[in-house]
Amino acid sequence: MPPRLGRIGWINVLWVFLALSKLLQAGGIVGGTAVAFSLLIPIGDDPMSGTSITAWTVIAELGFTVALPIAWGVACARPRAAGPAAGCP
Repeated sequence: MPPRLGRIGWINVLWVFLALSKLLQAGGIVGGTAVAFSLLIPIGDDPMSGTSITAWTVIAELGFTVALPIAWGVACARPRAAGPAAGCP
């Protein structure tokens, strides 16, 4: 699709920028959640220490990684007569 930027179309370049911005957005959500939990329940002495924030980042990421598929699986396991839940394949 014209115009082209080198060998690829401009829409592909925009898609790459969109994908990168979504990655940064997800990192900001996980990082912000980790800092908030670190301030509420510090691990170690200082709530803003690297140890506390790193631990909460790992906990938050594992929570998101485990909880979301479970929640989607429960929501998508409804009987078909009720119709598919929002976001289910």
